[in-house]
Amino acid sequence: MLLIKWIEVWIDVYANYVLILRGYENGQIQLYDPQKGKASESNFDNYEEAYLWLREDEYNLVEGRMDIID
Repeated sequence: MLLIKWIEVWIDVYANYVLILRGYENGQIQLYDPQKGKASESNFDNYEEAYLWLREDEYNLVEGRMDIID
């Protein structure tokens, strides 16, 4: 089982929509949509790819990253 290393919260302020970006200990990045349940929305090979996808869709990062594993 993969452990989540960190999470970030991203929000579309115009649509009032929240997405959660999760980084795993193996380097995998997963986008999670809490409105759709437990299934992941998208998987990315690296943080930059996820960041660009979110910014392209006009999501904004909520300040601060929560570290799960030190």
